[in-house]
Amino acid sequence: MNILLDGLLVLSNHWHIVVGVLLILLLGYGAVSPVLKAISKDNLTAAEHFSFSIGGCLLPVSLGTLFIFSQGVFHRTGMSIFIVLTIMSLGAFLLHYRMKKTPVQGPKLPLLALISIFFVSIFFRLTFVSKAIVPLYFDSAEHYRIIQNLLEVYKSSESIFRSSLPVSRYYHLGFHLLAAVLTAAVQGDVKDTILILGQIILAIIPIPIFFIIRHETKSDNAGLLAVLLASFGWYMPAYAVNWGKYPALTSLVVIQFVSSIAYIAFQYRNGPSKQWGLFAILGLGIFISSLIHTRSAIIIGIAFASWIAAKWWCNSPKSIRSLILCLMLGGMLIGVIFVQSSDILKAVFDPYIRNGFLFTSIILLLSPFAFKAFPHMALSSTLAIFFLLSSLFVPVVRLLPGYGYLTLLDRPFVEMILYFPLSLLGGLGYAGLEQYLLDTQQKRGNFYKGVRILANSSLLGLILLNAFVNYNFYPSDCCKIVSYDDLVAFDWIDKNLPLDSRILVSTTELRVLASNVSEGYVGADAGIWIPSLANRQTFGLPDTLDFGQQSTFDMLCKYEITYIYVGGTKQSFDDSQLRNHPDWYQTVLFLPKARVYEIICIP
Repeated sequence: MNILLDGLLVLSNHWHIVVGVLLILLLGYGAVSPVLKAISKDNLTAAEHFSFSIGGCLLPVSLGTLFIFSQGVFHRTGMSIFIVLTIMSLGAFLLHYRMKKTPVQGPKLPLLALISIFFVSIFFRLTFVSKAIVPLYFDSAEHYRIIQNLLEVYKSSESIFRSSLPVSRYYHLGFHLLAAVLTAAVQGDVKDTILILGQIILAIIPIPIFFIIRHETKSDNAGLLAVLLASFGWYMPAYAVNWGKYPALTSLVVIQFVSSIAYIAFQYRNGPSKQWGLFAILGLGIFISSLIHTRSAIIIGIAFASWIAAKWWCNSPKSIRSLILCLMLGGMLIGVIFVQSSDILKAVFDPYIRNGFLFTSIILLLSPFAFKAFPHMALSSTLAIFFLLSSLFVPVVRLLPGYGYLTLLDRPFVEMILYFPLSLLGGLGYAGLEQYLLDTQQKRGNFYKGVRILANSSLLGLILLNAFVNYNFYPSDCCKIVSYDDLVAFDWIDKNLPLDSRILVSTTELRVLASNVSEGYVGADAGIWIPSLANRQTFGLPDTLDFGQQSTFDMLCKYEITYIYVGGTKQSFDDSQLRNHPDWYQTVLFLPKARVYEIICIP
């Protein structure tokens, strides 16, 4: 009952943001849908077309955001958003009018099921917003600051290409442009728009999987099962909003669309004009995905490599296929052992083994049916898992400015995207099981029809039961770094401290690479939000700093640090050291979960 009330509360308080974001994404859907219909003609069912098109809704919207922020002439009057939305609306209407004589085929029930899953998922996921004061974790503070900066660029009538960004190490421009345009369009608060956009993106992510599975297997049940697995089978990718991974999550929508476009390009080879159209959309999808999150290009490369390698395997002699399959499975086993031996990396399996063992086990049991009925796609999905795990160990040095040692992918990204190949394997395996039971039924009688219905009902029931019993739609306590006391403290800082104050905040090392090399220091508590919400400059030092040392006090005075902020997380500064030296540090604000100390430096 609480989850229903919380969902209704968010809708009542933020309905204009929810409706506004959905309408803009619907415009994107309306723009891309007729194009895909023109290319595919009558080869798609209604549910396939919906699934395919919703994955591409971000392409026209993202192109629109680029136009808005590249044309400074419209910004002052606000005409830019109006012009882009008008063009998109007219284009979608004209394309729809032109294609209305080409109706989509197939039963409507799977389409209704997909639409129901989408909107029900949005409603329940919005409960996350009811318990989130601000977007969670340290990444979100940077997202907020960059989006605010882009909105200032928008209001100043300056082109994004002639403006400076607020951070030097920056490569998620596509997401921040999207969030800034949505914030301006719906006249919402930045933090509320980020939170709601994130939950709507989570509801979109599973839907495109239906297209690939349905088109490959011709089974609506298998496609819907794959969608439900991706939605509620594991706590990833949804848990990533607790880490503030909004660009990565948004890129997943486009990654899946690119995969669908590539898949359909391999399927349809009837006509060079259509092929060129598909490749043009494919190139645009790769560009938009990389603009949203740079590492998505690596994911797309892994998907292509997996598909090509699997195609070669299918065309090889049987003896070579068996040898390669054994080598691949052995390599995967070695990779799993390596990952499990690393304290940093072993968490990559937590959503799928420790917490999602049931559904992962079911997929393993269904895998033989997937390989028997759909060997190409089954092997492609398995290879993708192998390549994703391998990417954790492939070093990339000085590829991005400001970064030292990196790997192709880091642990959080791999952890959040493993749901995709696993869901594909689940859908393929179920379709293979369906085929096996149907063939057996034709040979041995109607008993196996009951088995098929029982299998379908059992899997559906398990997923729904997991969603309502074990699935957590609320924010994780581990990642809440801002409390209501912090908001009170920010308001006090904004009203009482000098504008030139320099506030010391706590930081901690970020380690998510196989080498256990530190990627630098990141915000450890709510202090990371002070520049955005209290408009004061901050200076970060490790949370292990010993304030009882004379050298520490001298260093703070040397760098003209005037205040110290202590939040309420486990990685905040130890303020008992501050209280033990009242001659150095004076308490100016004391709340249960937020304190501010003034540093008493002697000139």
